[in-house]
Amino acid sequence: FLAGQRWFAGKGGEVGETRVSRLVPLDDGELPPALAVGDHVGPRGTTRYALPLAVRWGHIERTDPQASAVLAPVRRTRREGALIDAVAERDVVSSLIGQIHAGGRREAGPDLAVAFVPTARFASQPLPPIAVVRPAGVEQTNSTALVDASFVLKIYRRLTPGLAPEVEMGRFLTDATDFRNTPHLMGTIELIEAGRETTTVAVLHQFVENQGDAWSHTAAMLDRLAEDARLGPVGEGGTAAPDRAALARIRQIGRRTAELHLALASRPDVAAFAPEPVTAADVEGWTTALVHNAESMFAELARRQPQLPA
Repeated sequence: FLAGQRWFAGKGGEVGETRVSRLVPLDDGELPPALAVGDHVGPRGTTRYALPLAVRWGHIERTDPQASAVLAPVRRTRREGALIDAVAERDVVSSLIGQIHAGGRREAGPDLAVAFVPTARFASQPLPPIAVVRPAGVEQTNSTALVDASFVLKIYRRLTPGLAPEVEMGRFLTDATDFRNTPHLMGTIELIEAGRETTTVAVLHQFVENQGDAWSHTAAMLDRLAEDARLGPVGEGGTAAPDRAALARIRQIGRRTAELHLALASRPDVAAFAPEPVTAADVEGWTTALVHNAESMFAELARRQPQLPA
């Protein structure tokens, strides 16, 4: 199952061994959903993966959206079903969000637990009923489920010890500042080992209605500019120019980015975000890295130029 997932790092027939090292129930009942942590040991070391698992009773047709999430068949007396990757199972996701809202905790022994940690904003508001959960369809090192028009639940597939940077940033912006131009962080699911070592397993954000993203809009604008340039000179100086709407979006991105940095620097009383003076060594290091990256990119473009289309 792991080898068939886009977020699995051991591609290309990498030799290795995978075993379940942690298993924590995520709900009550005789056979509740559980968080499984799989350790893949390969030539490059050990990579940990998170798998929220559940048993779904009944036959799953090949055309069922969940068919690709099946890990194994399950039988108990005369009942038949399947063990599935439950990242987009409505009942499981609904339970997880409810436990985040309540600030619950699930123990699996003296040194192993899963903590559900809400932000102050989420804990203080009523929890809406959940009707529809669907996979976002875009995966890298995580899997995302869209929950009605309310939430986005992201499961980190490759686990790294410590608090994820987007959680630290999101909790600060949501609970400690008045910045309102990023989706609010609602809460997290965290694996606690040895009583103190914390690993972020999942993050819950507010869902924001949108019409795509700045990357897609900018790529489309550049395609139009290239097409205009191919057809003939237009605009001042005989070259194609971005339309006013695109320029307005660019200005808005600059303004929001500046507001974000002001918000991040607004709480000197919070040690992790207290502003620090920029030194000459900082500027020199940033400049060196920028030049190095630019030179590497131009070198790569030159290397690939014979393979690029006109």
